[in-house]
Amino acid sequence: MIRVSEEAQALIRRLLTNEGAPGGGVRITAAGEEDGGSAFELQATESPERGDVVLETGGVRLFLDRQAADALDDAELAVEDGDLALAVPEAAGCT
Repeated sequence: MIRVSEEAQALIRRLLTNEGAPGGGVRITAAGEEDGGSAFELQATESPERGDVVLETGGVRLFLDRQAADALDDAELAVEDGDLALAVPEAAGCT
């Protein structure tokens, strides 16, 4: 399961409040290949889309499309340079 750092949880809560969707979450979608690894898009949204895997951790919700859910099983969502960033293990074929 994807892990979310405490700093990322706080940033997500602020982001959702600023977007007017305090009960929403962050949707993570697979966006193809980039630099030899998988690329993902993150977007604040009010609700999941049909077929999304919904995870709740630390009071924040993540909505992952099926491809992202499979690829990010051991990933961590953290904050890097003030933005959300995914750290994906090399074993998953991503850098």
